[in-house]
Amino acid sequence: MFPDRPRCLSDSIWGVVLQGELGGVPAAVKLADLWQDEDGRAKQAFKHEAAMYQEHLAPLQGRYVPRLLAFGTCDGWQFFLATSLEGPPLSSEEAWAAEASGSSSSSTQEDISAAALAALDEVHGVGVLHGDVALRNFVLAGRRQQQQQQEPSGSGGGESYGAPRVMAVDFGRAELAAAAAKRWRTEPAAMFAGERRELQRLLLEWQQEQRVRRQMDAVDAEAAEAEAEAAAGADSGEIMDGRRTAPGEEQSRAQVMPGVRHGAAQPPPPPPATAKGPASPPSALSSAGRRPQRSAIPDSAQAVNKQRFRRC
Repeated sequence: MFPDRPRCLSDSIWGVVLQGELGGVPAAVKLADLWQDEDGRAKQAFKHEAAMYQEHLAPLQGRYVPRLLAFGTCDGWQFFLATSLEGPPLSSEEAWAAEASGSSSSSTQEDISAAALAALDEVHGVGVLHGDVALRNFVLAGRRQQQQQQEPSGSGGGESYGAPRVMAVDFGRAELAAAAAKRWRTEPAAMFAGERRELQRLLLEWQQEQRVRRQMDAVDAEAAEAEAEAAAGADSGEIMDGRRTAPGEEQSRAQVMPGVRHGAAQPPPPPPATAKGPASPPSALSSAGRRPQRSAIPDSAQAVNKQRFRRC
Protein backbone atom coordinates (compact mmCIF):
# COMPACT_ATOMS: atom_id res chain seq x y z
CA MET A 1 0.00 0.00 0.00
CA PHE A 2 2.89 2.34 0.85
CA PRO A 3 5.86 1.31 -1.36
CA ASP A 4 8.14 4.06 0.00
CA ARG A 5 7.44 3.24 3.63
CA PRO A 6 10.38 1.58 5.47
CA ARG A 7 9.98 -2.07 6.35
CA CYS A 8 9.13 -2.70 9.99
CA LEU A 9 11.53 -5.22 11.47
CA SER A 10 10.06 -5.51 14.94
CA ASP A 11 8.40 -3.65 17.76
CA SER A 12 10.22 -2.36 20.80
CA ILE A 13 8.96 -1.52 24.25
CA TRP A 14 9.95 2.09 23.59
CA GLY A 15 9.14 2.35 19.88
CA VAL A 16 9.55 0.60 16.55
CA VAL A 17 12.52 -0.85 14.62
CA LEU A 18 12.59 -0.03 10.90
CA GLN A 19 14.87 -1.06 8.07
CA GLY A 20 16.82 1.86 6.68
CA GLU A 21 20.21 3.18 5.62
CA LEU A 22 22.81 5.37 7.26
CA GLY A 23 25.49 6.72 4.95
CA GLY A 24 24.60 4.05 2.40
CA VAL A 25 25.02 1.26 4.96
CA PRO A 26 21.95 -0.93 5.61
CA ALA A 27 20.78 -0.33 9.17
CA ALA A 28 18.20 -1.35 11.73
CA VAL A 29 16.87 1.95 13.06
CA LYS A 30 15.08 2.03 16.40
CA LEU A 31 12.83 5.07 16.77
CA ALA A 32 11.08 6.61 19.77
CA ASP A 33 8.57 9.47 19.56
CA LEU A 34 9.77 12.13 22.01
CA TRP A 35 6.38 13.87 21.98
CA GLN A 36 4.82 10.76 23.50
CA ASP A 37 7.73 10.23 25.89
CA GLU A 38 6.39 12.49 28.60
CA ASP A 39 8.52 11.13 31.42
CA GLY A 40 11.66 10.78 29.26
CA ARG A 41 12.03 7.05 29.93
CA ALA A 42 12.33 6.12 26.26
CA LYS A 43 15.09 8.65 25.61
CA GLN A 44 16.93 7.51 28.72
CA ALA A 45 16.66 3.86 27.63
CA PHE A 46 18.09 4.72 24.21
CA LYS A 47 21.02 6.56 25.77
CA HIS A 48 21.59 3.66 28.15
CA GLU A 49 21.67 1.16 25.27
CA ALA A 50 24.11 3.33 23.31
CA ALA A 51 26.39 3.49 26.36
CA MET A 52 26.28 -0.29 26.66
CA TYR A 53 27.38 -0.64 23.04
CA GLN A 54 30.16 1.93 23.40
CA GLU A 55 31.58 1.06 26.81
CA HIS A 56 30.98 -2.62 27.47
CA LEU A 57 29.97 -4.36 24.23
CA ALA A 58 32.56 -2.76 21.97
CA PRO A 59 34.76 -5.92 21.78
CA LEU A 60 31.75 -7.96 20.63
CA GLN A 61 30.42 -5.64 17.93
CA GLY A 62 30.21 -7.28 14.52
CA ARG A 63 30.70 -10.74 16.01
CA TYR A 64 28.16 -11.40 18.75
CA VAL A 65 26.25 -8.09 18.76
CA PRO A 66 25.53 -5.68 15.88
CA ARG A 67 27.71 -2.68 15.19
CA LEU A 68 26.52 0.63 16.59
CA LEU A 69 26.34 3.08 13.68
CA ALA A 70 24.85 6.22 15.25
CA PHE A 71 22.32 7.54 17.76
CA GLY A 72 20.73 10.87 18.59
CA THR A 73 17.69 12.98 17.66
CA CYS A 74 16.03 13.06 14.26
CA ASP A 75 13.99 16.08 13.12
CA GLY A 76 13.86 17.28 16.71
CA TRP A 77 10.97 15.00 17.69
CA GLN A 78 12.36 11.47 17.35
CA PHE A 79 15.24 9.77 19.10
CA PHE A 80 16.95 7.04 17.09
CA LEU A 81 19.57 4.34 17.55
CA ALA A 82 20.97 2.72 14.41
CA THR A 83 22.87 -0.58 14.31
CA SER A 84 24.06 -2.77 11.46
CA LEU A 85 21.27 -4.64 9.72
CA GLU A 86 21.40 -8.35 10.47
CA GLY A 87 19.13 -11.30 9.68
CA PRO A 88 15.69 -12.34 10.92
CA PRO A 89 15.03 -13.00 14.62
CA LEU A 90 14.94 -16.54 15.96
CA SER A 91 11.28 -16.04 16.85
CA SER A 92 10.46 -16.27 13.12
CA GLU A 93 10.32 -19.35 10.90
CA GLU A 94 12.35 -17.44 8.32
CA ALA A 95 15.49 -17.62 10.46
CA TRP A 96 15.34 -21.40 10.91
CA ALA A 97 14.28 -22.09 7.32
CA ALA A 98 17.12 -19.96 5.93
CA GLU A 99 19.66 -22.34 7.45
CA ALA A 100 17.77 -25.58 6.76
CA SER A 101 18.81 -25.93 3.09
CA GLY A 102 21.49 -28.53 2.56
CA SER A 103 21.35 -30.02 6.05
CA SER A 104 18.95 -31.91 8.26
CA SER A 105 16.48 -29.98 10.36
CA SER A 106 17.76 -31.46 13.61
CA SER A 107 21.40 -30.53 12.98
CA THR A 108 20.38 -27.04 11.85
CA GLN A 109 18.38 -26.43 14.99
CA GLU A 110 21.24 -27.65 17.16
CA ASP A 111 23.71 -25.37 15.37
CA ILE A 112 21.49 -22.31 15.66
CA SER A 113 20.77 -23.04 19.32
CA ALA A 114 24.48 -23.44 20.06
CA ALA A 115 25.24 -20.16 18.27
CA ALA A 116 22.58 -18.30 20.25
CA LEU A 117 23.91 -19.64 23.55
CA ALA A 118 27.44 -18.70 22.46
CA ALA A 119 26.36 -15.11 21.79
CA LEU A 120 24.75 -14.87 25.22
CA ASP A 121 27.82 -16.37 26.87
CA GLU A 122 30.00 -13.73 25.19
CA VAL A 123 27.74 -10.96 26.50
CA HIS A 124 28.04 -12.46 29.97
CA GLY A 125 31.78 -12.69 29.46
CA VAL A 126 32.09 -8.89 29.43
CA GLY A 127 30.07 -8.66 32.64
CA VAL A 128 26.72 -7.63 31.09
CA LEU A 129 23.29 -9.08 31.85
CA HIS A 130 21.02 -8.88 28.84
CA GLY A 131 17.92 -8.18 30.90
CA ASP A 132 15.38 -9.28 28.25
CA VAL A 133 16.15 -12.83 27.09
CA ALA A 134 13.69 -13.70 24.32
CA LEU A 135 14.01 -15.31 20.89
CA ARG A 136 13.07 -12.01 19.24
CA ASN A 137 16.26 -10.50 20.70
CA PHE A 138 18.55 -13.02 18.98
CA VAL A 139 18.96 -12.63 15.23
CA LEU A 140 20.54 -14.78 12.55
CA ALA A 141 23.67 -13.17 11.11
CA GLY A 142 24.54 -15.54 8.27
CA ARG A 143 27.29 -18.14 8.33
CA ARG A 144 30.79 -17.65 9.67
CA GLN A 145 33.29 -16.91 6.92
CA GLN A 146 36.74 -18.43 6.64
CA GLN A 147 38.61 -15.25 7.53
CA GLN A 148 36.68 -14.97 10.76
CA GLN A 149 38.19 -18.20 12.04
CA GLN A 150 41.27 -16.25 13.17
CA GLU A 151 39.19 -14.11 15.53
CA PRO A 152 39.28 -14.90 19.26
CA SER A 153 36.97 -17.82 19.87
CA GLY A 154 33.92 -17.61 22.07
CA SER A 155 32.34 -20.45 23.97
CA GLY A 156 31.64 -22.86 21.14
CA GLY A 157 28.57 -22.64 18.94
CA GLY A 158 28.92 -20.75 15.69
CA GLU A 159 32.73 -20.63 15.76
CA SER A 160 33.51 -23.31 13.16
CA TYR A 161 33.75 -22.45 9.49
CA GLY A 162 30.36 -22.50 7.78
CA ALA A 163 28.39 -22.66 11.06
CA PRO A 164 25.46 -20.25 11.51
CA ARG A 165 26.12 -17.05 13.45
CA VAL A 166 23.66 -15.52 15.90
CA MET A 167 23.82 -12.07 17.46
CA ALA A 168 22.16 -10.67 20.57
CA VAL A 169 20.28 -7.39 20.10
CA ASP A 170 18.20 -4.88 22.10
CA PHE A 171 20.19 -3.91 25.18
CA GLY A 172 17.75 -1.32 26.47
CA ARG A 173 17.33 -3.28 29.70
CA ALA A 174 20.89 -4.55 29.98
CA GLU A 175 22.95 -3.79 33.08
CA LEU A 176 26.22 -4.72 34.66
CA ALA A 177 25.98 -8.05 36.45
CA ALA A 178 27.93 -6.80 39.47
CA ALA A 179 25.44 -4.02 40.17
CA ALA A 180 22.45 -6.28 39.57
CA ALA A 181 23.83 -9.02 41.83
CA LYS A 182 24.41 -6.52 44.62
CA ARG A 183 20.86 -5.22 44.31
CA TRP A 184 19.37 -8.73 44.34
CA ARG A 185 21.82 -9.99 46.97
CA THR A 186 23.13 -12.82 44.87
CA GLU A 187 26.18 -13.72 42.82
CA PRO A 188 26.72 -12.61 39.18
CA ALA A 189 27.31 -16.24 38.19
CA ALA A 190 23.83 -17.16 39.42
CA MET A 191 22.27 -14.40 37.34
CA PHE A 192 24.24 -15.47 34.27
CA ALA A 193 23.09 -19.06 34.78
CA GLY A 194 19.48 -17.92 35.08
CA GLU A 195 19.55 -16.11 31.75
CA ARG A 196 21.23 -19.07 30.07
CA ARG A 197 18.62 -21.52 31.41
CA GLU A 198 15.86 -19.24 30.14
CA LEU A 199 17.34 -19.13 26.65
CA GLN A 200 17.78 -22.92 26.64
CA ARG A 201 14.15 -23.36 27.63
CA LEU A 202 12.93 -21.04 24.86
CA LEU A 203 15.05 -22.80 22.24
CA LEU A 204 13.86 -26.25 23.34
CA GLU A 205 10.21 -25.18 23.24
CA TRP A 206 10.66 -23.77 19.75
CA GLN A 207 12.26 -26.98 18.50
CA GLN A 208 9.45 -29.07 19.96
CA GLU A 209 6.85 -26.86 18.32
CA GLN A 210 8.61 -27.15 14.99
CA ARG A 211 8.85 -30.95 15.35
CA VAL A 212 5.11 -31.24 15.98
CA ARG A 213 4.39 -28.90 13.09
CA ARG A 214 6.49 -30.99 10.70
CA GLN A 215 4.65 -34.14 11.78
CA MET A 216 1.29 -32.47 11.20
CA ASP A 217 2.42 -31.24 7.78
CA ALA A 218 3.48 -34.78 6.86
CA VAL A 219 0.07 -36.15 7.87
CA ASP A 220 -1.70 -33.45 5.88
CA ALA A 221 0.48 -34.20 2.84
CA GLU A 222 -0.35 -37.91 3.00
CA ALA A 223 -4.05 -37.16 3.32
CA ALA A 224 -3.93 -34.77 0.35
CA GLU A 225 -2.08 -37.38 -1.75
CA ALA A 226 -4.63 -40.07 -0.89
CA GLU A 227 -7.47 -37.70 -1.75
CA ALA A 228 -5.84 -36.83 -5.08
CA GLU A 229 -5.42 -40.53 -5.95
CA ALA A 230 -9.06 -41.20 -5.07
CA ALA A 231 -10.18 -38.29 -7.22
CA ALA A 232 -8.03 -39.51 -10.13
CA GLY A 233 -9.54 -42.98 -9.85
CA ALA A 234 -13.05 -41.57 -9.86
CA ASP A 235 -12.33 -39.41 -12.92
CA SER A 236 -11.14 -42.45 -14.89
CA GLY A 237 -14.51 -44.22 -14.56
CA GLU A 238 -16.69 -44.00 -17.69
CA ILE A 239 -20.01 -45.49 -18.70
CA MET A 240 -21.09 -46.71 -22.16
CA ASP A 241 -22.15 -43.33 -23.50
CA GLY A 242 -18.51 -42.17 -23.19
CA ARG A 243 -19.26 -39.37 -20.77
CA ARG A 244 -17.17 -39.07 -17.60
CA THR A 245 -19.11 -39.77 -14.48
CA ALA A 246 -18.98 -37.86 -11.29
CA PRO A 247 -17.87 -39.67 -8.14
CA GLY A 248 -20.71 -41.87 -6.92
CA GLU A 249 -22.66 -41.60 -10.21
CA GLU A 250 -21.42 -44.93 -11.55
CA GLN A 251 -22.66 -46.79 -8.50
CA SER A 252 -26.09 -45.16 -8.65
CA ARG A 253 -26.41 -45.98 -12.35
CA ALA A 254 -25.41 -49.57 -11.68
CA GLN A 255 -28.20 -49.85 -9.17
CA VAL A 256 -30.74 -48.50 -11.64
CA MET A 257 -29.37 -50.47 -14.62
CA PRO A 258 -28.11 -53.77 -13.19
CA GLY A 259 -27.61 -55.17 -16.68
CA VAL A 260 -24.78 -52.77 -17.50
CA ARG A 261 -21.41 -53.73 -16.05
CA HIS A 262 -18.34 -52.09 -17.59
CA GLY A 263 -19.95 -51.95 -21.03
CA ALA A 264 -20.97 -55.65 -21.21
CA ALA A 265 -24.67 -56.41 -21.53
CA GLN A 266 -25.96 -59.06 -19.19
CA PRO A 267 -29.46 -60.43 -18.90
CA PRO A 268 -31.42 -58.95 -16.08
CA PRO A 269 -31.88 -61.18 -13.08
CA PRO A 270 -35.13 -63.17 -12.91
CA PRO A 271 -37.93 -61.56 -10.99
CA PRO A 272 -38.11 -62.65 -7.40
CA ALA A 273 -40.46 -65.54 -6.69
CA THR A 274 -43.71 -64.54 -5.04
CA ALA A 275 -44.49 -66.17 -1.77
CA LYS A 276 -47.33 -68.66 -1.91
CA GLY A 277 -49.20 -70.23 0.92
CA PRO A 278 -49.69 -74.01 1.33
CA ALA A 279 -51.86 -75.76 -1.25
CA SER A 280 -55.47 -75.97 -0.22
CA PRO A 281 -56.79 -79.51 0.40
CA PRO A 282 -59.13 -80.98 -2.21
CA SER A 283 -62.74 -80.12 -1.71
CA ALA A 284 -64.71 -82.61 0.31
CA LEU A 285 -67.93 -81.78 -1.58
CA SER A 286 -69.14 -84.06 -4.31
CA SER A 287 -69.86 -82.93 -7.85
CA ALA A 288 -73.50 -82.72 -6.87
CA GLY A 289 -72.66 -80.18 -4.28
CA ARG A 290 -73.49 -82.30 -1.30
CA ARG A 291 -71.40 -84.29 1.11
CA PRO A 292 -71.43 -88.15 0.37
CA GLN A 293 -73.40 -90.36 2.74
CA ARG A 294 -71.35 -92.59 4.94
CA SER A 295 -72.57 -95.43 7.08
CA ALA A 296 -72.51 -94.95 10.78
CA ILE A 297 -71.20 -98.54 11.11
CA PRO A 298 -67.73 -99.31 9.77
CA ASP A 299 -67.50 -101.65 6.73
CA SER A 300 -65.71 -104.36 8.69
CA ALA A 301 -68.50 -104.51 11.25
CA GLN A 302 -71.16 -104.79 8.53
CA ALA A 303 -69.32 -107.75 6.92
CA VAL A 304 -69.25 -109.64 10.27
CA ASN A 305 -72.99 -109.16 10.78
CA LYS A 306 -73.76 -110.53 7.31
CA GLN A 307 -71.83 -113.70 8.01
CA ARG A 308 -73.73 -114.20 11.27
CA PHE A 309 -77.11 -113.91 9.46
CA ARG A 310 -76.07 -116.51 6.93
CA ARG A 311 -75.09 -119.02 9.58
CA CYS A 312 -78.42 -118.62 11.26
